[in-house]
Amino acid sequence: MAYIKYGEILYRKGEVKESLKYFEGGCERCKKIDYQIGIARGINNIGLVLEIEGNLSKALESTRKALRFEKR
Repeated sequence: MAYIKYGEILYRKGEVKESLKYFEGGCERCKKIDYQIGIARGINNIGLVLEIEGNLSKALESTRKALRFEKR
């Protein structure tokens, strides 16, 4: 979760591309320990970055995927 939180700080500072590295890394770490909330948060944040980059279809896909993890 620390990776994801740091990515969120970078995202809020406007360092969107750099934040993506931390969202992806944090998400992978959460997957290793099967931490569903962390996975959902990481995937959702990846979707936010994709939205900023203009990739709306992948952003929507990422958001839907995050919602599936939150429902578990």
